[in-house]
Amino acid sequence: MGIKKVLFAVSYWEMGYKGLLEIITLKKVGLEEIYLLHVIPREEVSYVPFSGFLKEKAVELKEAAKLKFQDWEKEIKKAGLKSHILIEIGDPIAKILEIAEEIEVDMLVIGKLKKEGIFVSEGTLELTSRSKVPVLIYCHSLLREHEETPIPLENVQIFRIPILATDFSENSIRARDFLLNFKSLIQKIYVVNIIKSEKISALKEEEIQRLEEERRNRLIEFLEPYKLQGIEGDIFLGLGEDPSQEILEFVREKEGTLIVLGKTSKGFLEKLFVGSVTSELLKKAEFPLLVVP
Repeated sequence: MGIKKVLFAVSYWEMGYKGLLEIITLKKVGLEEIYLLHVIPREEVSYVPFSGFLKEKAVELKEAAKLKFQDWEKEIKKAGLKSHILIEIGDPIAKILEIAEEIEVDMLVIGKLKKEGIFVSEGTLELTSRSKVPVLIYCHSLLREHEETPIPLENVQIFRIPILATDFSENSIRARDFLLNFKSLIQKIYVVNIIKSEKISALKEEEIQRLEEERRNRLIEFLEPYKLQGIEGDIFLGLGEDPSQEILEFVREKEGTLIVLGKTSKGFLEKLFVGSVTSELLKKAEFPLLVVP
């Protein structure tokens, strides 16, 4: 497939530039074009009760975004990539999805910012659930809440140590195969599977051992395409009540730079708001995530 065309939808300017620099590095894996998109929410340029349109405000916001993007274009052109500036007014989720499909991008990139104890909004969750292309949810500088003292975290070279979480589904296989596009940027990869505690609660000891052995063998097989590419890799089999928390703890322990998942295959939008592993990681993780449909 390859990564030739990326749509970078920017909402948080203070983090957007750092994210752009990470995306520019994808030239090494075949990136040719970056579309810079900023969607101005309709409510910012309309007034109530008559839903009138604030034309002057719209012009001001569009011009500010254009100037910001024109400055960023210098970095894109310096890297030898093509750039396109898109500034729209409307519903951000609908516009981003519409444009991503219209220009047939290979990956969509959005940012995340910690608010009220979580790293993404319901809007980001919805966007990720509805996207037909892989979505990279990027964050640059965040605080990891750890014990008593928050730890500053800077996410750079995000494809260096990816953590690929798998349930061995077709979606997981697609995530694994998509991640191979970044093989020249990967130093080491970990493939992770978490067994939920409830799954073994009624099993005998020998049955638990057989289950664990079967899962380890599947992890080894799942990792094989990376081994064939000469990429260093390892597996991890975990056990816990909350798979998302187990994955997060493993990422922190191994100093992973990116979490990669396949999108839930059934009822994703429904599960999105009631605690699927993907949505929980999106909410909790201080790391970038790559979600592949």
